[in-house]
Amino acid sequence: MDEQHYLGAPWKISQTVWYVANDDSGAWPALAAFSAAALKCSARDAWTGWCPRDQYGQLHLVANNVRLLLLGRRPNHGSRFPALRARRIERRDVRECAIRIPFPAPAD
Repeated sequence: MDEQHYLGAPWKISQTVWYVANDDSGAWPALAAFSAAALKCSARDAWTGWCPRDQYGQLHLVANNVRLLLLGRRPNHGSRFPALRARRIERRDVRECAIRIPFPAPAD
């Protein structure tokens, strides 16, 4: 990530989860990093519609995608990895954390 992403690897400021895609040859065609949500984000805050009290009570359910790196060219690479990652995150959170994080529908 440090060498390939124009922003480099994200600073580890809070909880961070890394996802790596492996192909049949063992190469890593894609990497992603998620961190805890920022306390303030006007676009997100407007989208959720939460009042400040609800926002601070539910912010632990929000993950911030801080990096996405797609390496090489592959068919459907830009949509397949994020879709697989979203399904895996949802399964992991239900299984390990007993919570269900709603994902917004993809834009058409």
